[in-house]
Amino acid sequence: MHVDDGVIFSNNQNAVDDLKKNLMNHLQVKWEDTVTIIVGINLDCTENALILSQIDFAKQIIQHFEQKNKSSIIQMLSVLPEKKLTTSNDKPLEQKWYQSIIGSLNYLALGTRPDLNFAVGYLARYSVSPQQEHWDALIHLLGYLKHTVDRKLVFDSSKIDESLDLWSDADWGGEFQRSTSGVDGTGNGSRYVSFCHSNSPEMYEEYKNKHTLQQ
Repeated sequence: MHVDDGVIFSNNQNAVDDLKKNLMNHLQVKWEDTVTIIVGINLDCTENALILSQIDFAKQIIQHFEQKNKSSIIQMLSVLPEKKLTTSNDKPLEQKWYQSIIGSLNYLALGTRPDLNFAVGYLARYSVSPQQEHWDALIHLLGYLKHTVDRKLVFDSSKIDESLDLWSDADWGGEFQRSTSGVDGTGNGSRYVSFCHSNSPEMYEEYKNKHTLQQ
């Protein structure tokens, strides 16, 4: 069995030393005192901050697309275009290529780019049968990524703020009568804690059942 990319965090050096000793007594371990990269995420530690980034990976996504399409992506200031997208049952347009880009962007969003999270999830809905409008929106998102390719996720211990803010929102009866709901959590100032959203019919069913009983 081979296991890599294990990371230990502790403010007690004695505890780290004891763990290291116990592990090396039972397993063949290659131990490094500093961590620079883990599962494709670059780590940079300063005296007061932990900085996470996937800049090289983001550049690879952009370069791969530009090489395949033989065209340069135009930088965008917004994540998505204003045009509302619709689902289609027509023949998919380069489905696997679309899904591949979505998968790469999803890994980037989950790792160090929470600002991409909603847009990636939104475009992923159309992965079964992507059409030109979906490709246009995806290219728009890639343009935003190109504009913000050097963005990093910074956790600064010098800016202590113990507040935890949670925000939630939902639309009502979107496409196919499915409401989109989302939760956004931030802590220690504006540092992201979590983000999730879903597209489900339950909200509609709950509303319908409630009003049916009232009648």
